[in-house]
Amino acid sequence: MRQAHIQAKTLFDMIVITRQWVAENRDEIKPVPAVATKQLSKYASKFADFRFHITSDNLVNPANKPDAFEKYALEKFKNGVKEVYRIEKSPNNQLVYRYMAPLYINKSCLKCHHYQGYKVGDLRGGISVYVPIDNMITTLRQNQKSTLFLVITAYFLLNFVLIILLRKTVLKPIKILEIGTKAIENKDFSHKIMIDTKDEFSQLAKAFNIMIEKISEHEDDLKTKIKHAVSQYAVALEQLKESNENLKRLANFKSDIIDSLAHEVRTPLTKIISCIEIITTNKDNGKNIDKYLEIIIRNSKILKDLFDKILLLNKLEYSKYELNNQEIDIESLIKYVLSKFKLEIETKNLKVHLNIKEKKYLCDPTLLEILISNLISNAIKYNKDNGEIFIDIFTNDNKLIIKIKDTGIGIDNTEISEVFKRFYRSKSIRKLYSGTGLGLSLVKRILDNLKGGIQIQSEKDKFTEVTVYLPKKNK
Repeated sequence: MRQAHIQAKTLFDMIVITRQWVAENRDEIKPVPAVATKQLSKYASKFADFRFHITSDNLVNPANKPDAFEKYALEKFKNGVKEVYRIEKSPNNQLVYRYMAPLYINKSCLKCHHYQGYKVGDLRGGISVYVPIDNMITTLRQNQKSTLFLVITAYFLLNFVLIILLRKTVLKPIKILEIGTKAIENKDFSHKIMIDTKDEFSQLAKAFNIMIEKISEHEDDLKTKIKHAVSQYAVALEQLKESNENLKRLANFKSDIIDSLAHEVRTPLTKIISCIEIITTNKDNGKNIDKYLEIIIRNSKILKDLFDKILLLNKLEYSKYELNNQEIDIESLIKYVLSKFKLEIETKNLKVHLNIKEKKYLCDPTLLEILISNLISNAIKYNKDNGEIFIDIFTNDNKLIIKIKDTGIGIDNTEISEVFKRFYRSKSIRKLYSGTGLGLSLVKRILDNLKGGIQIQSEKDKFTEVTVYLPKKNK
């Protein structure tokens, strides 16, 4: 197919070049390009196997009427297709490769076709070429038969040689080894295996004889090795017990998750169901549908964020998280995270101050976004109305520093060391603020994976400042 395609396209290109030469030398050459093409086609039918035909759907000469293939190709050209080809049977039942490409109007064509309303670049028609491929197929089949014969001959010859070699170099030594193993099975340690092939079997025989000597001389050593194997089994058993304990801890983790989050899931889910019932039953005559949809979306996001935290925390604690480091635009990331909390920020009338001096950072984008989202979420959640949030990001001592400070309720100094524990929530905020105690626990697990650190400074009822340290990485 490739050979036929190249041949047909080459013929087409030569015909187009000839036509262009005729068109550009109209003063010296009598026949117009179309007539010249038709004359060349007649000569090709006498002296070569290939054929070509110029045609159009806007005929000047009825003899150039397109056949079915050419009509199909002309329609394709109108849709921007640059060439059409396929295999067909000729009237004399030969297989031929049909190829057709479009002809477009250029300046030299307008000398003959200006009266038809054409302009430069318009589709004029096309030239179809067909090349007989029966000879190609016959040659290919002959080559295939020759190749198949050679392959079969080589296969049987190779098998014959391999059988002889196998008998001499493999089967005979294996038989000798088999006799030796039976002797050992019968406790006959005096039997020697004699193989002198000067290859791996010979080395194996020597090793086998040495092994027999060692077995007969050092039975006590063998018993020691058995004891050692038993001790290894004991170690493996301990490891299995440890794995079992890990599974129990994982089960307890999941149980704690279910117990701790039952209320947190129920509250947003109840709001979603209530709003859906109001909308579907049209209880308020559709007056506040936007408000109910907003409640549904907000609580759905709360549920999604909740379960995302649980899944990520589980992966960070009990699975190996694969880091996917990418260069991150820090300013864009901070602004994206703030946009997610736009409603909460506006509700509390908070002012956010950004001071971002480090623009790019190489890190896992998922972990960094979750880390920053949790810290900003806390700065908003535990802030006072009309409060402020200060976000500073800079580099110091080859580390990326992220500082997030709020003017909120603060944390008692006796509780700062406890806030990173899973499910821990201060007694002073449990009744005032909903939550699961997973946020800072998740932040700590993320920083452990990123080999970073965190510090918290706070003063009750005045402020909380969280500082995150992340190592700078090279690309």
